[in-house]
Amino acid sequence: MLAGTIRNLALAVLAIALGCSVAEAQTLTASLQSDTAGLYAVIKEGVQTSYANGVIKEEKYIKQVIKEKRYLVNACDAPDVIGIGESSSKIQEKLILVASTVIRLSDELRKLGYPPEVWETLIRDFELHEIESIRVAATQHLTDEEVESSLVVASYEKLNKDLVAASARYRKSHPSLVRVGIDDGGCGVGEEVEVTIKTRPPGGSVYFITSFDYKVCKALNLDPDNRSSCNIWHEAVEGNPEHMLGDYEYVATWEGRVPKRSRLTINGSANANWRQTITITP
Repeated sequence: MLAGTIRNLALAVLAIALGCSVAEAQTLTASLQSDTAGLYAVIKEGVQTSYANGVIKEEKYIKQVIKEKRYLVNACDAPDVIGIGESSSKIQEKLILVASTVIRLSDELRKLGYPPEVWETLIRDFELHEIESIRVAATQHLTDEEVESSLVVASYEKLNKDLVAASARYRKSHPSLVRVGIDDGGCGVGEEVEVTIKTRPPGGSVYFITSFDYKVCKALNLDPDNRSSCNIWHEAVEGNPEHMLGDYEYVATWEGRVPKRSRLTINGSANANWRQTITITP
């Protein structure tokens, strides 16, 4: 409880330092620039809910780690956040990644018996540093490619190394705990699926947004169905495949027809073909 209070207080202080409140922003991307910390707090709450929904998978993973007596802070097979998908905003995607990392590591280290004094400060410092780095990137109006190159993995690597070192020191007096380490092998290709969206009859227009981003807009009191305010809806261009994973909301329109509003779920390529074609009808 105290740890959560301290973390929320730190985020609140940073939000005050940045100025505008999220409620003042008229679009989702404006929120990234005017109150990155406030938007992050909303995103983190959503990530926490999604993570909690995967509790059975998480418990199975922890049991396997204890059995093997080794925990990798950057393990490729660690439970991921369920159904979030890839955001159309690269900067917002970075906020989701920070929240996912913070929530997962804190939860797993706690369940493995390492007390907060071993890891909490390291994770909190990483979190605040990343929020500020993302805020700076958001105010520079960078392209997606520039965002990818500016937000490097060095801080994640440092966090991992610091956590390994801190846990090793603590484990000297608590040898029964699972050893903490780093996976140097890399994770290879992700699970995203190459999806081609078509319409029948042809000539329709399809816009989509991750269900997670849709909920973020709603939490910020932005009309999630208004593509001008919740402005990270993405148009599916026929013949131009999208890399997708998780749950999505979509709106399809045809001339002279009532728009269709629905949801689709893209399963990971480990459980399905990595290339799919989805046909949307009225």
